[in-house]
Amino acid sequence: KKVSPKFYMASSWLVFGGSCLSALWILIASSWMQTPAGYTVVETATGSKAVMTSFFAAALNHSTLVRYYHVITALLVTGALFCLAIGIYYRIKNRADYASGRFIKVGLIVGAISTVLLMSAAHMQAVEVADYQPAKLAAIEGQYEAGPVELSFFGWVDEDGQTTHSISIPGGTSFLADWDFHAEYPGLNDFPADERPTAINFLFQTYHGMVAFYVIILFVLVLGFLELRGKLGDGKWAKRARWLMVVGPIAPIAAIELGWFTAEVGRQPWIVYGELKTADAVSQAVDPWQLIITLLLFLVIYTFIYVVWFKSFLKIVRTGPEVFEDGDKPLLGRIMSAVKTTAAVTVGGTEAVEAGLDAEYDAGDDLQDEEVAR
Repeated sequence: KKVSPKFYMASSWLVFGGSCLSALWILIASSWMQTPAGYTVVETATGSKAVMTSFFAAALNHSTLVRYYHVITALLVTGALFCLAIGIYYRIKNRADYASGRFIKVGLIVGAISTVLLMSAAHMQAVEVADYQPAKLAAIEGQYEAGPVELSFFGWVDEDGQTTHSISIPGGTSFLADWDFHAEYPGLNDFPADERPTAINFLFQTYHGMVAFYVIILFVLVLGFLELRGKLGDGKWAKRARWLMVVGPIAPIAAIELGWFTAEVGRQPWIVYGELKTADAVSQAVDPWQLIITLLLFLVIYTFIYVVWFKSFLKIVRTGPEVFEDGDKPLLGRIMSAVKTTAAVTVGGTEAVEAGLDAEYDAGDDLQDEEVAR
């Protein structure tokens, strides 16, 4: 309430743009660790180190843009489901009819576009992993021997027996990576034991959990389109479906977290893939308690930030947009006056019309004055 609505909107878009730039720099650092480029290793008096030879080659390495595209589309899906959830919440509470409809429409439009884009991002990510991190590709599908890579829906990896029990599409992942169901890729046994991931079943579950939540996202969007077209009805099932849409944003958030687990655990045992192992990167000069204290401080600070955000978010949603709709009533009153004018001319002459207009203007002015005072 300290700034104008236009300034407030501009600041919102600036935060959005700043967040996207922040994500880019984070992804540049993370992607370099996944697919390092633009550097050379030189010997020093205390050992060896990586020295940058090309900023753009390092920053725009083989996976940066693919991973950034994947992250941004995933976040757009998350925002879209939040928007849909708020609109459905108001509809359940019979509040803010106009605004709830706008929330639902915007959420569905952005959600539909971003989920399609996310499918293309998934394909590009599969190609990147297959080309530059084949051990990770084998791990997420629990494939121990070379051959076409299955696309599993769910299952379990017996790491001791080196077998995967799952319901899957034969060659499905090979198709995602190469448009060929018969394209062969190396299995885990084709890599030295100390150069491949070890938490195979964990990776299998996190990756397929991410895919499962994507399917839930699609289901939530379908429910949203049914609600928009008035096809959902008012029965017990419809009520449950609406509340499912309200909690729908949990699905993309969970998918994002599981995707990060897959990306980072799948990178092991490398801290810089193919160049430096995590075990060799451990610093002997840092006291473990310093790391523990640092992580605890991060936990405390971000928990505080999250609590403040969540309380603010709930307050805004509960307050609702009705106050803005009330503020528009003088304008709506003028529109309604035009409609009533037509009817009044038909039945009763100009005096009735003028009286009706005066009443509408007075009512609108009273509402506006009341809103300003409040």
